[in-house]
Amino acid sequence: MTSNLVKRKKKINKRFVRTLIYVILLLIILTVAFFLPEKEDKLKNPYRESIRLRQVIVDILEKNGVSRVSVLEVSEEKTVNDHRIIFSSFNIILSDELKYNKLSKEITDEIIKAGTIFSKSNYELNSQKTTTLYCGFDNYITSFVAISFCEETLKESDKPVIAIIIDDMGNDIGKRFKTLLKLKGLTFSVLPGCKNSRYTVKKGLEEGHEIMLHCPMEPINPELIPESDKTMLLANMSDKEVEQILLNNLASLPAVSGLNNHMGSKFTQNGPKMEIVMNILKSRKMYYVDSVTIQSTKGWRTADKMGVPYLKRDVFLDHKNNKTFIKKQISKLIRTAFKKGYAVGIAHIRYDTPATLETAYQEFKALGIEVVPVSYIIENQDKLRTNGDFSVSDEVEEIINEYLDH
Repeated sequence: MTSNLVKRKKKINKRFVRTLIYVILLLIILTVAFFLPEKEDKLKNPYRESIRLRQVIVDILEKNGVSRVSVLEVSEEKTVNDHRIIFSSFNIILSDELKYNKLSKEITDEIIKAGTIFSKSNYELNSQKTTTLYCGFDNYITSFVAISFCEETLKESDKPVIAIIIDDMGNDIGKRFKTLLKLKGLTFSVLPGCKNSRYTVKKGLEEGHEIMLHCPMEPINPELIPESDKTMLLANMSDKEVEQILLNNLASLPAVSGLNNHMGSKFTQNGPKMEIVMNILKSRKMYYVDSVTIQSTKGWRTADKMGVPYLKRDVFLDHKNNKTFIKKQISKLIRTAFKKGYAVGIAHIRYDTPATLETAYQEFKALGIEVVPVSYIIENQDKLRTNGDFSVSDEVEEIINEYLDH
């Protein structure tokens, strides 16, 4: 009798455990079924998402009472990867600084709430303050917003500008990083997959710096290729591999506005492979900066052929770790800017560079030169070229020479 009861209890326990397992499995299936369609639906409807994002921006403008006269909006529908998408740009000019500050904060907060990816930068040029935002979702940047404050009627720039890209960001978050954060208008080029990459992006955006992807590309010297590196584009990879690695790199740093190459003297000479890179940048409305690590690079030429906004590096500022050398390169950057209206310099987060740049800002101020994000030059390239050929007067030469003597 007792034996039968024990057996019966064991059967009941087994049945209970089995039933419990079935219930848990059913709950898991129901949970997946509940959430999965929403995700798939979102991925399948980039058109709807682009309209939603545009509406978020329009609603914020209406809520803040921004006159339509103050807003230049351009929207166009394009087909990307077989999806219809609405691409929108908003240029907003305000004469009230309090309203400018309030709108800049609110539009940033609301875009974050809307679950979109974005990149933000702040800069000041000719007494005009500007906040720019690139906004999007999933793999697409669909909206550009520029909010500007200027008390007087906007004037054409009568001074050259420079963009300074800081390469190799993503590891060092010490004293050098803090120095760079304080400087205005820099563009941080962040390596993917580093221990502090995401933190660097977060702090950079908070301080108003523009963010780029510093994409590793194959150098000529094979000894420079890190072992087991899953972020570098190699010339012998299949097209699919190149595409997937680049997409992974971009996904790891979704706030980037553009890309420049890290090393890449071998990869950037490969036209077909660079076309893959440009196709992805074009689909995401991103720009390309060719670091020109080798003169025979096909990077900027491919970008030009395929209609991707691009710039070329003019001056490397710190390929020698020597304050005197860096200052000479900065002076070269200044002269280049006077000659053509703008100049692009590349520096690194290492050695004496941040401290030397910090003192150089006094030189820029004395010469009336503004440091601006890369996107500013991309968007105003034609106008800046027209304003080029500034004369390097005796006064300018005296300021440059005095800077070099100190």
